[in-house]
Amino acid sequence: MQQWIAVTDGVWQWQDSCYVYLLKAPAGWVLVNAGSGELCEQMLQVAPGKPTHLILTHHFREVSAGAHALKERVPGLEVWGPAAEQFYFTDSEQHWRERNTWMLFDTRWDRKGPRVDVPIDRWLEDYDSPSIAGYSWRVNPTPCVSYGAVSLTVEHHGKTLAFTGDLLHSSGKVNRLAPLQYVYNDAMGVKNVYSSTVELAKLSPDFILPSCAGPISEPKSAIEKLQSNLQEYYRFIYGPQADLSVCSQKQVTQVLPWLYRSTVAATETYFVIGKSGKVACIDYGYHNSFPAPMTRDLAQWRPLLHSIPDLEAELGRKGIDAFIITHHHDDHVSGVPLLQRLYNPEVFAANELIDILAQPHAYDQQCLWHRPIQAKGKQSGVWHAWDGLRFRFDPISGHSRYSSLVTFDNDGVTVCHIGDQFLWRGGKGFNYASEAHFFSNHVYLNGPCRGDYQRFVGILKEHNPSLVLTGHSEPQTPDAIWYTKLEEGAKRWDELHERLMPLADSDPHGGVSSEVAKMSPYRTFLNAPAPFALRVHVTNPLNKAADVVVQLVGPQSWHLGVGKLLLTARGEGEIELRCVPSANTRCRRTPLTLKVTVDGQPWGELAEALVTIAYPQF
Repeated sequence: MQQWIAVTDGVWQWQDSCYVYLLKAPAGWVLVNAGSGELCEQMLQVAPGKPTHLILTHHFREVSAGAHALKERVPGLEVWGPAAEQFYFTDSEQHWRERNTWMLFDTRWDRKGPRVDVPIDRWLEDYDSPSIAGYSWRVNPTPCVSYGAVSLTVEHHGKTLAFTGDLLHSSGKVNRLAPLQYVYNDAMGVKNVYSSTVELAKLSPDFILPSCAGPISEPKSAIEKLQSNLQEYYRFIYGPQADLSVCSQKQVTQVLPWLYRSTVAATETYFVIGKSGKVACIDYGYHNSFPAPMTRDLAQWRPLLHSIPDLEAELGRKGIDAFIITHHHDDHVSGVPLLQRLYNPEVFAANELIDILAQPHAYDQQCLWHRPIQAKGKQSGVWHAWDGLRFRFDPISGHSRYSSLVTFDNDGVTVCHIGDQFLWRGGKGFNYASEAHFFSNHVYLNGPCRGDYQRFVGILKEHNPSLVLTGHSEPQTPDAIWYTKLEEGAKRWDELHERLMPLADSDPHGGVSSEVAKMSPYRTFLNAPAPFALRVHVTNPLNKAADVVVQLVGPQSWHLGVGKLLLTARGEGEIELRCVPSANTRCRRTPLTLKVTVDGQPWGELAEALVTIAYPQF
């Protein structure tokens, strides 16, 4: 009969479809990963102690499938799983339903995930230190074979143990290269393993306990050899210029005496230093050293901590005190909940952005971050004081109608952050250069209007900043030629739309975004069938007053509302329509569409809202 093997004081190992570890903690026995479950009875029968907790490092079946058998056979067993992998653990049916199987260029190993939902009791949030069986366990995000994977470190009998899942196999080796190829012939996962080992090395573990091999007793040497081998492979794929060592670079650089810039943020992140030394962060998105697969499921969108630890070392103080939001897009705000949890900063946004941040489910907008963000609203167009400096929000539109120009004034030195309002093309990346031309960066589904860019130029010139910051380029020092190119580009944007689209006063139209109607909330999520309401926003597409009839269209067994508005020429109006689902309704993301008739003329079903009823997930 197979036996548990002692690997260090108070830790045993069992070989199954993965290596399962059992640790004797002060208040219980902790299993790390579950294996297949096929040898569950034998494993429990000869175990040195009865497990009280089970921790999973990632979602692959080889480590998670046995959770069902263990849960059935061990009353009260508490199962913990990585929060970044909730989609796979608790919504497996939807994962398999959504996963494309044709014309594939998506080569992730997410098909190695659970066949059915895994019974998770508690979630492991990145960077938390939950108390499990009397020990404090640090949750370290380590994207590798799965982008949502974690490693767990714990102090045990005077040693730091690192349970790393499938991050590395042994000295200089990974278990498999195949799952590190996220997209057809790429090596993004290789970069993630390198970056994850950089972070792991900072924790100085005494033992590494992988899920795919036996313990590693010389972690420093094992990691260094692996990083060297990964670098060689990465250059083999991408060429001799490819350099993974940049993943170890210093993560902040000084722009002004009171302004720092992140060097690793996928979206530009800046830190403003107040008079007393307080720190305000402007936008905070994804970590550029950890490339995420560009796929649809939420497991691939994971904000990771960057820049702030190096800024803390630079300034000699901990944390950040304030957070300032330029606009609501995920690459600018995905890190806000993480920073709120870790540092509890004050979060400021213009009043116009507060609702879309707090209730993203209600909006049909691009690049929405799915988690609500609570922020303190600030009036636009006026100055606000913060730690001896002044800042203000001015509403702008073009890239997004939910966007602010953020201006800081420090003793007469003015810096403007324009978010993603415009960029440059023709130079290096989106940076400004003499040969670069204006790039409007407009997205029609974000609701731009004629005149947006020209109005923006006017606001910017009023502030006359000495430095302009953007979401995706280096800082810029505006001069006369810079403003001329900007003004010409803004004017050209209007001219081209007027030339290409029927936007004359006599034309029926929905503006440059071609949007006549929208509904809110865009996503309705009910535990059981119950009446609810949708708010309809309509713009009259005619240059004359008109009756506009709006009617919901959906399942025949539902009672769906209809309404009428009298709107002035090009006028806007809102009306609430009631929806009553049938008593036995069970649906998932069922669309309700909005039929619009203007002045007796059908315009079709112009908008939709999605409804989920009686499912555990939207």
